[in-house]
Amino acid sequence: MTSLHVVTDHGSVDPDPAYEIHRRGLLFVVLGALCLALGAGFAVLALEGEGPVWWYGVAAVLIVLGLVHLAATADARTPVLVADDLGLRLRQRRSWVGLPWREVGDLRVEPRHGLLRDPHVKVVTRQGERVFTVPLGLAMSSSPAAAQDRLARLRRTASY
Repeated sequence: MTSLHVVTDHGSVDPDPAYEIHRRGLLFVVLGALCLALGAGFAVLALEGEGPVWWYGVAAVLIVLGLVHLAATADARTPVLVADDLGLRLRQRRSWVGLPWREVGDLRVEPRHGLLRDPHVKVVTRQGERVFTVPLGLAMSSSPAAAQDRLARLRRTASY
């Protein structure tokens, strides 16, 4: 079995050659706290009679949005993609899909398309029967260039 040794910027060999893509937990904490603070502000102003009645709705939406973002921070520590010498493991909602490298037909990093379509890793099985995608947008820990480089190196050195 071939093993990939990643050399760090400091010249030492990284003993863990696995590549992981995570969500950025700090981003979710900041957004959640900001939404909760704004929601609380709107709620206080609405309760004191300083603003229109629809501010209750704005406060409720912001508070719910803040709670959703804060709940997502617990999920941010779990990777959405793990690649190593053996293959790929992708998180699909609450379960995992494991693909050995010999079952991966097409693996590419697709760029951003317009404002609404983030870059993503696209994995197609060898028979083309299943397609998996992993987003690489602002909320993720890896850039598209880094993902393309690391995945290509891992796939090249993988044992089939």
